[in-house]
Amino acid sequence: MTRAIRITVDSKVEDVEISDWTGIAPSIGADWFDIVRLKEYADMYVDDTGLLTDRPVNMIASCLATESAGFPRLIVGDVLIAGHDGNGNTVDVPEWVVSYLKSFDIESEREKIRCALVEKLVAAMAGRVK
Repeated sequence: MTRAIRITVDSKVEDVEISDWTGIAPSIGADWFDIVRLKEYADMYVDDTGLLTDRPVNMIASCLATESAGFPRLIVGDVLIAGHDGNGNTVDVPEWVVSYLKSFDIESEREKIRCALVEKLVAAMAGRVK
């Protein structure tokens, strides 16, 4: 079993165990999933059709993806975060990632997170629209 962290759209951080790749989509309530690389330390598994099915925005996942990618990324639906071994294999999420996500006071930071994400999205759109 592989240890992962699920971040829900209502900002709950939960421990999850998956046996293999077939457990990823059901654990986030999706039919299909895609992978968003979170730099060199982890992968975020997201609902591949979430935007098409009007899933709610996941602010925490959007901020993690935006900071990791360096450009705005809007993530919807629940997500799963797991580690990777550099060869493409899914492994346990790093302990420091678990500690950080579980110690972060999401509720008290919610408005700052929302504002920062909106600022990044507006800035990106302003650069594309002339």
